[in-house]
Amino acid sequence: MADNPDNELIDNDDNELTGNESNDTKMTDIESNYTKSADSELPDYELPYEKIYEQDTKKKKRILKIILPVILVALIAGIWLIKNNESKESTEVENPDFVLTVSEIDLEHLKSYGLPIIIDFGSDSCGPCIEMAPTLKKINEEWQGKVIVKFVDVWRYTDAADGYPLEVIPTQFIFYADGNPYVPSKDIATSFILYSRQDSNEHVYTAHKGKLTEEEFLAIFEELGVE
Repeated sequence: MADNPDNELIDNDDNELTGNESNDTKMTDIESNYTKSADSELPDYELPYEKIYEQDTKKKKRILKIILPVILVALIAGIWLIKNNESKESTEVENPDFVLTVSEIDLEHLKSYGLPIIIDFGSDSCGPCIEMAPTLKKINEEWQGKVIVKFVDVWRYTDAADGYPLEVIPTQFIFYADGNPYVPSKDIATSFILYSRQDSNEHVYTAHKGKLTEEEFLAIFEELGVE
């Protein structure tokens, strides 16, 4: 072995080369492993910003697809409710000819509606009139469109009863739907006075003197043919 020093050096060089090649191979493997780790898929909590933004955008779009139709339906429903309420309000506007308290009576105009008519001549200062006022109001509200009920304060509007045989207040004058004066039957307990023209004996008015109860009004309505 001592006679071949060059061979030993060569072997050493070969060993060193072999050692370097082995180191290179190991480094290459490490780099390869590192590269694979870098390229592998990251967990959700380590996603790049671009992917997170993309996911958020998709979620927002899905939410908008749900919310927008709901908002649209709500708007349409709101518009419909507003228009429906407006139409109801317009139909509920009170006809001035059906208002209870008036300052004058146009009998021929009221007859044109083809409804039974009850005219109460009284006063806001008359005791029996005040007692009957809530009944008149209730009757007018509940039977509006089926019976025309009128109240006139003749102490305030003294000319309103001109042409009527008014002697005391309250007094009610009652007419059928065809405009003719009411003729009470024998079955009704309330007392009435029938007025006729002296020259022709034509029946022109039927009156009741004093206040009427709600039950008496309803009994009269039944005889007037009101349902």
